[in-house]
Amino acid sequence: MFSSFRQQIAIPFVLLIVLLMVGLGVYLSSFLRQIYLNNLNTQLIADAKLIGDGIENILEGGVGTEALDPLAKRWSELIDLRVTIIAPDGIVLGESNVDRSQMENHGDRPEFIAAIASGTGISTRFSRTTGNQTIYVAIPASVYDDLVAIARVSLP
Repeated sequence: MFSSFRQQIAIPFVLLIVLLMVGLGVYLSSFLRQIYLNNLNTQLIADAKLIGDGIENILEGGVGTEALDPLAKRWSELIDLRVTIIAPDGIVLGESNVDRSQMENHGDRPEFIAAIASGTGISTRFSRTTGNQTIYVAIPASVYDDLVAIARVSLP
């Protein structure tokens, strides 16, 4: 009789503890994922700004846009992200991962449109080029207040 009384008390407490642990695990995993994504977005914005500044300095110095494709590849190696440099009309001027001449116009991409409209564009979507769900961040680059390119970094 005494052991059944212990079981009557212990079983609900064990079930309550298990239920609380599962609930806490679900909440914390979602919370930590959101913190991770916020930190990742902040880092991607900083990297895109760095590339945008580099584009501004290069084009302000009189170097033509043909130099941007090899630079996209070099910058990609340095920061370990995919780098795309897009002209204001959407034509890809530089691309780190694939042949830019084979790429379609990027003028309709949400991060491109948002970067032109508000100064920073962030989009998470499926990449047709890489075949992965990808985070994109785009930043405009200007020379003498004229938009010359959009610097975009991405990470699967």
